[in-house]
This record gives sequence, C-alpha cells and structure tokens, in this order.
Amino acid sequence: MKKGRKIWGIFASVLMMLPLLLGAFSMGNVAFAEDSEGATVNVELRKKQFEEVPELRPNIGLEMDYFEDFDGLKGAVFKVVDATEEYYDYLADNPNATVADAQKALAADPDLEAKAPLHEGVTDADGILIFEGLPATATYEERTVDAVYMFVETDSPTQVSARAANLVLVLPVYATVEDEETELEHIILYPKNEITEGFDKGIVGEDGNIIDESKLEGALPFEIGQEITYAIQFRVPNNIGQTYTDAEGVKTSYQAFGIRDVADPELTFVGIKSITNASGNVTLVEDKGEGGHYTVSPATGGNGFSLDFNLSATAGDLTSQATATALKAYAGQTLTITYTMYLNDTAEPDFFYDNDGYINVNHRGTPYQDTDDAPPVTTGGRRFLKQNAATSAALPGAKFVIGRGTASALNNDTDRTREYAFFTDDGKIEWGELEKATVFTSGSDGAFAVEGMTYSSELGTGMTYFAEETEAPAGFRIITQRTPFEVNLYSYYADPTELTPADPLAIGNRPEGGLPSTGGNGIYAFLMIGAGLMVGAYLWYKKSKEQAEV
Repeated sequence: MKKGRKIWGIFASVLMMLPLLLGAFSMGNVAFAEDSEGATVNVELRKKQFEEVPELRPNIGLEMDYFEDFDGLKGAVFKVVDATEEYYDYLADNPNATVADAQKALAADPDLEAKAPLHEGVTDADGILIFEGLPATATYEERTVDAVYMFVETDSPTQVSARAANLVLVLPVYATVEDEETELEHIILYPKNEITEGFDKGIVGEDGNIIDESKLEGALPFEIGQEITYAIQFRVPNNIGQTYTDAEGVKTSYQAFGIRDVADPELTFVGIKSITNASGNVTLVEDKGEGGHYTVSPATGGNGFSLDFNLSATAGDLTSQATATALKAYAGQTLTITYTMYLNDTAEPDFFYDNDGYINVNHRGTPYQDTDDAPPVTTGGRRFLKQNAATSAALPGAKFVIGRGTASALNNDTDRTREYAFFTDDGKIEWGELEKATVFTSGSDGAFAVEGMTYSSELGTGMTYFAEETEAPAGFRIITQRTPFEVNLYSYYADPTELTPADPLAIGNRPEGGLPSTGGNGIYAFLMIGAGLMVGAYLWYKKSKEQAEV
C-alpha cells in the first residue's frame, strides 16, 4: 500500500510539472485546451537595435525595462507561421525533450521557416509590430491543443548585420501581474538585431591602406594638382537580392542605393578608380548608356560625384531586379570605392578643406542615410624677403627659382636628386630641370612667395626645399649658396582665419665692393703742365746752347 501511494505521488508530481516542462514563459496546459477554444491573443514585437547584442535575456511576455532603454528599429519585416503540428510532432518523437529543446529545434528548421505566413507586417518608427487575433488553440490529430507560433524576420533594414533569431512561442503564457499569476492575452516579445556601422570614408596612403585618422593631427598636406586617393567603404545589406509583392506587382526590396561625395569647391573630382571587395575587383558594371548596374554623375562644379545603383520602386522593373541579383553576390560584404581628387588653384595655404560622404538607401519605402567624413586636406607655402644684408633695406628685382634636393648635398652640383619647380597656369607643380623652372622676382618691398606646396615632412628623409638666386639686384653680389627652407602648417599664414601673414624668411645680399678711380678730367691739367715744363726746358736748353756757341 505504501508502495502504491509512493508511485501515485510520483505520478502526481509529474503531472504538476508538465505545465513547466511543456510551456514557454511559464506556460500552462499543452495537450488539451478545450477551455481556451475560440480565445485569441495579440503578440506585440518590439524590435530593438544594438551595436552589440547583449547577453541572452529570456522574454517574459511583459514589458522589460532593460530593453526599453534601446532604440526601436523601423522597417523590419516579420511573418508569423503556425508551428503547432511541428511542435507536437517533435515532442512525440522525442518524449524526453523539454519545451526549450523543442523551441530550439523548431527555430532552426528551414522547412518551418519557409512555411507560408499566417500574417506579415513591418515594424513602425518605434520598432513595433502587433499581430492581433492569433487563435490561442489549434487542432492536432483531431484534438484541440494550445497553439504554437514562430515569428520569422524575413527582411531587415539596411544597417542590420544579421536578422533576428526565429522566436517560437508556445501558448498559453503566464506572468505575474499585480501579484497574481495571469494568463496573458497581450504578449510582448523582443526580437534583437545587431547594428553594424557599415559606412566609412578615408584617404588612402602610399602603402595602399586607409590612413588611421586617430593618428592624425590637423590636415593632410598635398601639392596643388597632386592626386589624392579617397576611399569609401560600405556594407552590402544581407537581404539586397530580395523581392516582395504588393498590389502593384513584384518589386525589389531595395528601391534606392547610392553613394554621394560632397567636397569643398577647392577640391576637384578626377574619377573613380575601382570598386573592390576583400578579394579584388567586383563584376558590377557601370551604366554608360548601354545598360549596367550603376551610374556615376559628377557633381555640379566638379567637386564631387554620385554613384547610384540602378534600383527602383517600380513593379516589374527588370533592370532593378537584375541589379539586385548582381549585388546579391556581395551580400554582407564590404565594398570599397576608390577615387581621386586634387586641390585646385583656388586652395590657399594653411586652410583646411573637407570632403564628406553619404550613403542613401530606400528599403521598402523606408529611407536610411549615413554619413562620414575624410580627414581634411591642406596645402602649404612660404614667404620670403629680399634685403640688403648690411642695412636690411628691401631689395626689389632679385630673381629666384625654387627647388628640392638632398639637404647634405645642397651645394654639391653633382647631386642628382635636385629638382626645380615649374608652376603651371592652373597652379600645379611639375618638377624637373633648372631651365624649365618658374622664376620668382622680389617686388618693390623685397617680398615674394610660393604657394601650393606640400609640407617638408612629406619630402622624405634628408630632403629639403631650397631657394636659388639666379640674378641679383643691380649693385649687389649674387648669392652662390642655395638657401634651404621649410614648409609646414602656418609657414604661410600665421592665422589663416585673420589672413595674418607668417614671418618671411629673410635672404640678404651684400653690395658690390669699390676701388679708387683712375683717369678723369683732372689728368688733362697734369698733362698740360707736364707738356709746358717739357717745352720750357727744351727752349731753355736751346737758348743756353746758342749763347755758348757765341
């Protein structure tokens, strides 16, 4: 008898535990639910976005303060499918399985995920989507059982790096409300997405890599006309190739996808060099009027461009569908657009010039934009003052050329590193032989200046700029030694905002030396006196000789 009571007690305990084993979120009866027949529930999805998905926190069916601290995610598409049959089949085939085991297995079932939806919807601006009136019960093998649903994210906004995990909900759901265990008719679930910052812009260094902005101070220096290679990196959405059907017909999920470059007018766009992924070139084709996947349009004024993939919101647009299919090959990958620009002759030394990038996307009618800027760029210059080395008076008319070469061999005429600057009409610098060098002449105030040069630090180890005098002012000796100088930030303007000139580099010339003059009008008097004395001496000598003969 005691043995029978013990067995009955164990059996009763198992019966009492069934609601915990077979329910999710404190779920009740599983096998039979006649008392719930005809009842419905509302399921509210609150879609949240995270830079990094937090540790697992089970849904409780109610609002959770922790998740409410995060922003909602607009534009996520969800469907709900009936998972009742699959759930009870799994329990029948796996009698020792727990509810959690069944939920995990169903969430990973591709056939269940692909099942036709009961309902479908899109999260609103707050990331909320409510499925109303879901039946609380279903029929399984001619029995009324508690219903089971799976919520599947079928399409995600652009910035989502991976869609949310499938959520399997087993009814009924109980929670403590006002200190009472209550069966919930409105259930709140929190699907989670990790958001990836998928847009970056930078400048490519000589090593081919994007320069680390965190190590930069100020702006990157360039010569006027020197090509600057920019790079824009963006992540192709995981769901780029998807389509959907509405009342108008079949449309691509992405209806716009474009990159825009906006630079200061002192920067001129040259062209796009390449579009690559981690493995190299991609097979996307530029549309130049004969079909392709994207078009490139230079900005008005030439200081930027737009690159737009050929996507549209038009139903049945075959070009849009072909473009989406081509992009699908790179879904989830980071693509890099490299292109070149240069500082034009309107750029002034010591001013900083900006270049910003934008990505504009439209996903099922929901726009998304992100932006990033590249490090600013600048150019340099140097001012000079030609003066009398003895008096410091300004000297006009001195002629100079500008060069660069090895500092230790500056005055060694066999140095083959020496080059001279030729400034073109549009301000670009070409380096070459002395005969082609641009000549600078000191003005009436003795001043002259050079602009549009990169910093001395960019010349390389042991290299320097120099000024070489080719013609001295009248009355002054030419300087035979080349004068080294540096170009750096604020070597042209001490304060660019106030246009305050930096102190010039003084270059002095010595006057030519002088000796006493010989000749001139005074000599004639001496010659006449000398001639007179000679004539007088001759006459005296002649007269004396005549007297002696007498």
